[in-house]
Amino acid sequence: MRLRLMLAMAGVLLACSAPAGGGPRFRKVFAFTDIGDDEHAAKLAELNVFAANCCDAANRPDPEKIARAKRFGIVPCVAFGPFCDSHAQVLSPEEARLQAELQSRFDPPEAKGDAGEQGRTDRWRTRHYRLGGEPEPGNAEAYIESIGCFVGTNACAKGAAGLVERLRANPEVKAVCLDYIGYANYRGCRHPDCLRLLKAWLEREGLADTEENRGRFFEEQIVAYYAALYDAVKAYDPSIVVYAHLYPVFLPDPLYGSRLKLDYCAQTCAWYFRWPVEKVRKYAETVVRGQREHWPFAHGVPFVAYGPWANDIDPDFRKTPEDLDRELRVVLESGAEYLSVHEIDSIIADPVVFAVFKKYCASPSR
Repeated sequence: MRLRLMLAMAGVLLACSAPAGGGPRFRKVFAFTDIGDDEHAAKLAELNVFAANCCDAANRPDPEKIARAKRFGIVPCVAFGPFCDSHAQVLSPEEARLQAELQSRFDPPEAKGDAGEQGRTDRWRTRHYRLGGEPEPGNAEAYIESIGCFVGTNACAKGAAGLVERLRANPEVKAVCLDYIGYANYRGCRHPDCLRLLKAWLEREGLADTEENRGRFFEEQIVAYYAALYDAVKAYDPSIVVYAHLYPVFLPDPLYGSRLKLDYCAQTCAWYFRWPVEKVRKYAETVVRGQREHWPFAHGVPFVAYGPWANDIDPDFRKTPEDLDRELRVVLESGAEYLSVHEIDSIIADPVVFAVFKKYCASPSR
């Protein structure tokens, strides 16, 4: 009964705000997901999701998953990030302490389990923690997980070689999904090797060691790493599509994606926590307007996030189906042809939310 009521409510919502006259819809959706079982794959196909991971736990090809993806018109892909390129990123002592606090590493042993989880949620709510997205103004953050460092030519070479090795192990893959190419403090890495490279770059460019110039250097490292991965993939097989989600946020320049050598670049235009609609519109228009500023083949893809767990962290910024509908409509009005979303599992699990997304997506093209 409750499910029928929810679906009926979704129908009302669709009737009230669906694109007029069967207007424009997103041609494809880029998600970060496993192909799953038949039911999950069918839902991905309904949203016209482009690709899904089809590897097993050891990143080897899973024939059953590959067959399922092909049956539902979804491209098999592999996911890749800077997990083992050189070393883990290093934070300042203050950033490291904040990270440990957000991880609850300082909690006493008796504060583990459910009580610990609740305590961590309460701490995140108090701090307005945004889990890798843009912090609230005036709020200091560090990403809660360790991220591999990708700074320097050695890391670029190792990352490119590692990605090609993964592709060779999965010969039926036709897409690469890149993620977690960012900094745990949202600004840069403080490992001694990275600081030496920074110093050499400043001297070579004749620049002072300022926060602005540090931001320029560490942004250049992101750009170089993506280019190394892209070139390696295309040299191996030009037909493989390379797409990425820019995460965590890079605070010196949150919308740097037009500089990246990618086929499809997903940049956050609406995070898990509700943003003002004016900000969503500004970001989406920036992503679409700048998509071919540097690379004629590139596509800018606005990213819209949804996860019900965000309601527990900060209920004042929770997103309703109406909020999601508004965000998707604004992104579509920006001229975007493609959409990127996460968490796709949460979207599929909620019939009302799924209906909101589905009405803005083109019918599957097999």
